[in-house]
Amino acid sequence: MSFSPDRPYDDLPDLPPTVDIESKAVLKACTETRVALAALRQATALIPNPAVLINSIPLLDRQRRKRCAIERLSKRGSIPSRNVH
Repeated sequence: MSFSPDRPYDDLPDLPPTVDIESKAVLKACTETRVALAALRQATALIPNPAVLINSIPLLDRQRRKRCAIERLSKRGSIPSRNVH
């Protein structure tokens, strides 16, 4: 079936699902996630300005993309690699 934005996709399963999605693995993952989020919330409370973390994400992503582009160029031989000692 090809995608058409004008035609709805009606082959979606009915809700709620007929299979049991609350398996032991799912519940265990939920518990581990809740513990990790609680630890993160507690660590965030220790920071004077937690917004700094959120606001720095785009900057860190931009730096990561630049590094990846430089590495790609370096692997192609377009730019000489620098040896940093």
